[in-house]
Amino acid sequence: MTEASLYFNFLLHIVAADDIVDDAEIEFLETSMTQIGVIDDIKGDIKSKITMLKNGKKLDGLDNLIVEISLSPNPFFVINLVKDAYAIASSNNEIAESELDVIKELVNKLSNNNEKAFDKIIEWVKKTIQVENDGIQLFEKITSGDL
Repeated sequence: MTEASLYFNFLLHIVAADDIVDDAEIEFLETSMTQIGVIDDIKGDIKSKITMLKNGKKLDGLDNLIVEISLSPNPFFVINLVKDAYAIASSNNEIAESELDVIKELVNKLSNNNEKAFDKIIEWVKKTIQVENDGIQLFEKITSGDL
């Protein structure tokens, strides 16, 4: 699987984790696919899986996906995937335990079940998301002339 396919399939497992296909989560996925220019094959696969989830069907393959992600030689890809997984989980203003559990499964695989690693990564994720949001607000002020 390509990094893009791993990325969006993992995020789909976050969406599916709480058995609620939230519009904000789907919008996050679709916007992300558009922003990074995902190829049509991956986009079609993800959209068909979204439809499947909306129809109450379950996703499979999380364990294999986690193994593939954990084998990635690209730390930038993996850490940003964890950040974006947390972001999509919180896109509806609440994070279900089941969504955190999926993220934790990945972090546990990466860290050989080091509990401190999960806590540290989530701490980093929260700070990073805040910095990104601050950057967006700054950019909006700069481009609107309000600075």
